[in-house]
Amino acid sequence: MTRRSVYGVLTALTAATLLAGAPSAAAAAPPDGSVIVQPFAADSGDDCPMGYTNGQLTWGVVVAPTLTIRGLVGDQPVPDAPRPGCADDGRFSAATFTAYIAGRAVGSFIERVDNGERTFVRSLSSPRPVDVVTVQVCRHSPAGGPITCGALKRYLRPVTPAAA
Repeated sequence: MTRRSVYGVLTALTAATLLAGAPSAAAAAPPDGSVIVQPFAADSGDDCPMGYTNGQLTWGVVVAPTLTIRGLVGDQPVPDAPRPGCADDGRFSAATFTAYIAGRAVGSFIERVDNGERTFVRSLSSPRPVDVVTVQVCRHSPAGGPITCGALKRYLRPVTPAAA
């Protein structure tokens, strides 16, 4: 995986604007079409990896188009379960989740952690369903300087029989 420097930090929008998250692989539609659960994962692109996130996107597809993101964001070293070669490097990890409708960003949030793991749950309700969620994990230094990021992961809203 390649790393790239990024010279800016996305600003988290308020919870009223969006609270979304992000996965990628196709998910099967349930028989009643009510919700579809899709896994997501992303990391910072380091050899360790130092920063990571994973969890589930739950796409509501019938009554109200909702998206719930449940996950974990982590930054090495984790005190109770350190990985070899993942010593504290003085940086923290931030996972950025961005939701899109018709190609337009409709909201974003950032989950941050330093030397540990933290779970989170975020939800978005909108009159129209979210089409795409992106997830990216970046490593930041409290003192500033270059930001390094892993690959941007993109998760598409699964197609349901009713929507096809």
